[in-house]
Amino acid sequence: MYFWANNRHSSKLPGITEWWLSKAGPRKGRPGTAANPCHSPLRETITRQRKMTRTSPSILFLPFCQLESWPSRLTVLRSVKFRWHLLAYVLLQFVTIGYGYMIPNASQLGFGASVLAAGVVLLPGALLGAASAPVSGSLLDKFGPVRPMFTAMIVGLLGTVLIAAFIGAGSSMVMFGLWYFVYMLGFSMCFANTMTCGMAVPPPELKADGNALFNTFQQLSGAVATTVMAVFLGVAQAGHGSARDAEFVTATQSGAHWGFVFLAVVMACAILANLCAFASKR
Repeated sequence: MYFWANNRHSSKLPGITEWWLSKAGPRKGRPGTAANPCHSPLRETITRQRKMTRTSPSILFLPFCQLESWPSRLTVLRSVKFRWHLLAYVLLQFVTIGYGYMIPNASQLGFGASVLAAGVVLLPGALLGAASAPVSGSLLDKFGPVRPMFTAMIVGLLGTVLIAAFIGAGSSMVMFGLWYFVYMLGFSMCFANTMTCGMAVPPPELKADGNALFNTFQQLSGAVATTVMAVFLGVAQAGHGSARDAEFVTATQSGAHWGFVFLAVVMACAILANLCAFASKR
């Protein structure tokens, strides 16, 4: 770790160090004699550090941390195109994790589904996402990034709009599964390709740093999405009785509806972010 000291008085060592120097005189069997006490290795080290502070702003090296390297990792964010693709990637992850939390909870608390049914309703869409990932890559290689990705994102937006518009009182688990399947069809065809397009921007020496940013923000986005969806349900349910009460069920349906509307808006923002990325020239 480097501490930055540009003050002209920064070469003045703390009092504790001066005290230690006074105790670090020559000892028998060690370098340094009474005639030449400044030949102590500790004194030589401190003297070198004092000289460095007069000529360089970087001083006092502490092992195990190298902060001088971290600003170079963030230089990958200087690219506008990379930043837009990263934002689109984060928003897409937000929507998917948001559905992963909201649909099972709303199904059980607001639509009377069993635990098994609430979990199985996500299964077809999840299988579709796993199966279509290789197809999305081949389409990217064949047609380029723009047409396949925006077609897929429009399909994903359609799925979010259908969920927000048609999921309400009396909705069945089949309807949940069908609209979620439509969303996953679009999501799975554009999510990985968004990262691919983003990672094509940095130079080779910054590829690892760009990949680290994508992975870090992916995890952060999932955590935030879970929290936000829980807030939608919690605020709607507050003060409306307990589970299985008619008032509580209605409140849960209302909270889920506004959560689905919010996810549709986030999906639209993800499309705009990728659009800005492709429109950017740097």
